[in-house]
Amino acid sequence: MLHTSSTTGRPFANFSSNHIQIMRRFKVHGLRHAFAVRWLKEGGNIYRLSRHLGHSSVKVTEQNYLGFLIVEEQERVQFQAEQIFEAGTTISTTPA
Repeated sequence: MLHTSSTTGRPFANFSSNHIQIMRRFKVHGLRHAFAVRWLKEGGNIYRLSRHLGHSSVKVTEQNYLGFLIVEEQERVQFQAEQIFEAGTTISTTPA
């Protein structure tokens, strides 16, 4: 795969295959972030999302994704989490 400069149109002189692998990983990781944010914006349960992503705790999920939501969405997610916590409900690992 030949990577070229967008300004000159010429190939980069020292474009390593390792760099290409890193770029691919970031693209996949970007999809992971996009999925998580969309899940929360559409009313998805943060506990299920946390388990689905394999986070060690829901706090990790909150720290990574709540900042991408508007205030009203953050409040809804946190309210849902409080309701689940207070009810003591067992959370399924299957997304809703």
